[in-house]
Amino acid sequence: MDRISADKLVDGIRAITNEAQAFLNATASQTGEQIEQARSRLSKSLIVSREKLQSIGSLADRQVHEHAWTVAGVAIGLGLALGILLGRRN
Repeated sequence: MDRISADKLVDGIRAITNEAQAFLNATASQTGEQIEQARSRLSKSLIVSREKLQSIGSLADRQVHEHAWTVAGVAIGLGLALGILLGRRN
């Protein structure tokens, strides 16, 4: 999965969890067996979603730390190449 797709996925999960939390807050005063069951299922799903978001964040953090020198090397190489090209223009 590329970085853009992963970012979109995380943003989507985050938006869904925010909406779910808003729904739970809005229906807190309502009663009834069906609404309680729905709130219970949604609450459990919300916990799972937050755990997944945390694990995705931990994975991304770990990847950045494991490949920091690679990222730095690529950035330095691109900066050097760009500097040489722009230096030759003048």
